[in-house]
Amino acid sequence: MGRGETFRNRKLYEVGNWDGVVRAVAQSPEASADLLLYRGLALAHLQSWEEAKAAFAAGRAKSPGDPRFLIELAVNCVPGEAIFCGQARFAASFGDESER
Repeated sequence: MGRGETFRNRKLYEVGNWDGVVRAVAQSPEASADLLLYRGLALAHLQSWEEAKAAFAAGRAKSPGDPRFLIELAVNCVPGEAIFCGQARFAASFGDESER
């Protein structure tokens, strides 16, 4: 899965085609971390919290140093506390304290 696929899915995401992103990005071992991020974000827009959480966790496993996955897990996937109202994301400088 290359840059072309990432570009196509980013475009789907940018126009709000959440179902299109979910269909295009399978939860599979071949999916890149970036594609899994788009999948998780689209699933969060669809309020499919558990599936979004799984996509973010899979992306984090592929790219453990990428803080976007921890941020999105915190912002979108805290049970009963999902904050999804277009607010600014936390600064990417906040990382997993266990990695320090």
